[in-house]
Amino acid sequence: MDANTDKQLWSQTYDKVLSAETVFAIQDEIAVAIVDALVNSIGLEASALEQLNTRADTEALTAYQRFLRGRQRFRVRSVSNIPGTIDLFQQAVELDPEFARAWAGLAAVAVVAPSWGISDGQDYVALAERAARRAIELDDSLALPYAVLGNLQGDGVLPIRYAEDLGYLEQALEREPDNTTALLWRGITAIQVGKFEQAVVDLDRCRDLDPGYQNCVVWGGLARLYAGDYEGAMESYGLQAATRSSSQAQQFALAILHKEDELTALLALAWALESFDAPFNPDLVYRAFKAPEFDTAAEYAAFSEYRVELTGESPDMSEPGSLLPMMFRRYAELVPDQNNMYWWHPSFPELRQSPEFKRIIRDLGIYTYWQQAGFPPQCRAVGDDDFECDEISAETS
Repeated sequence: MDANTDKQLWSQTYDKVLSAETVFAIQDEIAVAIVDALVNSIGLEASALEQLNTRADTEALTAYQRFLRGRQRFRVRSVSNIPGTIDLFQQAVELDPEFARAWAGLAAVAVVAPSWGISDGQDYVALAERAARRAIELDDSLALPYAVLGNLQGDGVLPIRYAEDLGYLEQALEREPDNTTALLWRGITAIQVGKFEQAVVDLDRCRDLDPGYQNCVVWGGLARLYAGDYEGAMESYGLQAATRSSSQAQQFALAILHKEDELTALLALAWALESFDAPFNPDLVYRAFKAPEFDTAAEYAAFSEYRVELTGESPDMSEPGSLLPMMFRRYAELVPDQNNMYWWHPSFPELRQSPEFKRIIRDLGIYTYWQQAGFPPQCRAVGDDDFECDEISAETS
């Protein structure tokens, strides 16, 4: 139906018997018929027929149902639904061990589980690689398993093999140029290595293809933030807040802290820290970064004493994503963490010019990648084996 003219564009009656044996064939027939009609009615490119992927890849109806539910949950993934999403894909491959797309889905959700803090003793990185390679064995035309192989950074082994990872992501996008998850992960990898404008292109493309894929909105905002585009970053933050997604909210809150009034900053920090389940309150963070009289040594001693009394343990500076080294200026204890890239954050230009910035870049394998593929615009080689990067100040971005 044309919404502007109320003219019916396509209709067809199907009177076939619906059963587990015929449901997929009928689905494919209907989908192709719709696209064929739209090619003629609204000028849709004929290539859309070639790009249409309606095959079920399984004759097991229950497995297909589990796959569809898992795929939708993966798209709107959160720390609370990832375990259930893994279960859905595992059920699908158990019901049909030859179901290639279900193996790819299992690989995709497993590879992101560590970055969402899922730690139940299972080796999700090993599961992701095993499931991805099984999917490729069953159907080498799929993009997603190659994207998973390009996103196997959660194995905890440094340095990260960026050239190899990006190679797998390129293979994924050669197979399916509009695969949103491959675009998302290539964009995130580009952020990690400091190529922010390149990241914006991929992440905007992902968002345009699927406006509801919230991770593309979030990471697109971070790419703009790290490039110094505060207004563009806050536009993405607003879209994120409207959907109540808390992914990377801490990064945006830190930018707001340096740019906005105290109340706005405290509200943003409160939301981010609650989502992150941080062991400190927004006021402490605000004072750490904004109060000229903040005594880092005394404040850390008081905070450490409080943590010991409360939990029996001293603060853990080495925890990935921890704000503590930033708050108390203990940069030597800052752990390389590709999901919380404080060293690129424009609110901390002093870190960018510190020896610890160079340590992190080298430890992650980013410097090695730059030597192979070229430096980002804000960085350059110095001498035979050194580099420097420009500041991007939150006060001027």
